[in-house]
Amino acid sequence: MGMTVANQRYDLSRAITQRWKNCATEQFNTYVSYTKIKELKITGSGLVRVKFDLKISNVADIAYGKIYINGNPVGTERTNGTTTYVTFSEDFNVSDGDLIQVYGKTSNIYTFYVTNLDLYGLPAASETL
Repeated sequence: MGMTVANQRYDLSRAITQRWKNCATEQFNTYVSYTKIKELKITGSGLVRVKFDLKISNVADIAYGKIYINGNPVGTERTNGTTTYVTFSEDFNVSDGDLIQVYGKTSNIYTFYVTNLDLYGLPAASETL
């Protein structure tokens, strides 16, 4: 499986394990309904692996995270009830111009954190949030 971008051919079957974009800034909030926390714009199309890290500020609460594409929920709801980051990963087919987003929420009053929105498998993306 491959794709051509800017006259360069990429073998996505091998590239899916190679990180090509990292949005490492730590974002946090106390929203109890899903809210966009991180976003990257895709340049190119094909298969992409999306990883992000999630934690909560207090073990009396639970952090929730989910991958969205273009504002639509497409990922599995992920949870973490610890104060240590846990990495979650899912694969998606994307198109040129798609927005890969991480939405998050908390179940109570404590702060949830998201960091390291990582993309694997495509040659380009730009951070928008």
